[in-house]
Amino acid sequence: SISSFDFVEKLAKDKNNISSGNIKIGCPSHFTSYFLMKKIEQVKKDFPELDVTIICEVDINKMIDLLQNHEIDFSIIDAQIEKNNIETEELLTIDNIFVSKAPLTITDIKEIEKLNCILNLENTRATKQLKELLKKYDINIKADMMCDATEVRVEAVKRNMGIAYVIKEAVKKELENKELYEVELPIELPKIKLNLVHLKGELTKVDK
Repeated sequence: SISSFDFVEKLAKDKNNISSGNIKIGCPSHFTSYFLMKKIEQVKKDFPELDVTIICEVDINKMIDLLQNHEIDFSIIDAQIEKNNIETEELLTIDNIFVSKAPLTITDIKEIEKLNCILNLENTRATKQLKELLKKYDINIKADMMCDATEVRVEAVKRNMGIAYVIKEAVKKELENKELYEVELPIELPKIKLNLVHLKGELTKVDK
């Protein structure tokens, strides 16, 4: 009840005050870095007095709890949420790739079992989807290193510690500068759908 009152107070304060309102967004750090930050940069140029809070939570269940407790106004995540009071809007589709320190072509996907693979954490959607795909080829990939921070996985590749599974957009500069290379594979890797998630009927003018 208290959180509901807080929301009503926020709604009354912010709904017509887009120049000086406040907004709280939940978004994992890797999506924040390459997708959300450039959007916020533009908004801050248009409305410099607008206060923005970003909560970089990886666990989707915790993110939804924050949303339902009105601790964030909306979230940007790679999952479809099936709850009656939550709306999900698809934003874009993201490519996942493996990157390596030097050019690398894999002609037989079974070869990937022999390589040092650097993956996201076991419970993340990206890792689960990758392992499910490889199981169809009778491949049980084992991570030599796991980390939920994209920048750490990228740094490990730069130190020639293996190949890392990352969002392609997150390593765009490294690929252009030939610091890293996209691993050529004989199969198509899973894509991620990035979604905007919010409580039904509870977006203020500032949120929108």
